[in-house]
Amino acid sequence: LNGRCLYRRSAIASVAGLIAANGLRAVDGAVAVARTALDLSDRIPLHARRAILSASVLLGASGSNGTGAVNLYDAADTTSIARVVEAKAEGSGAIARNTATVEVLLTSAQVCGYSVTQSAGTAAADIDLLGWEE
Repeated sequence: LNGRCLYRRSAIASVAGLIAANGLRAVDGAVAVARTALDLSDRIPLHARRAILSASVLLGASGSNGTGAVNLYDAADTTSIARVVEAKAEGSGAIARNTATVEVLLTSAQVCGYSVTQSAGTAAADIDLLGWEE
């Protein structure tokens, strides 16, 4: 609709399976990783310019206050974070989770970037592909 395509998740057999295995999961349980290229070319056509993603971060705090985040970068940008999904947990052993739908620009090769950061805890991130825009 108007240059926007959303995947019908109920029509995909392995939604939580990795993209390489015909699923929609682009990143599965990434922990403390610096900016990394995220190649979506297996699921997004060449004429698409923006990816629609569901980014989720799970944090287990080990100190008094913990923070974990999945950071998303537009296209080939390596310095400026475009979108942040953050979880904060208060108290040692506390757990926090946050999920958000975000849109990021892609390179002509259907690549954007992500990183996972953590402070006073351990963060794990999942990124699912929801669709794309022209």
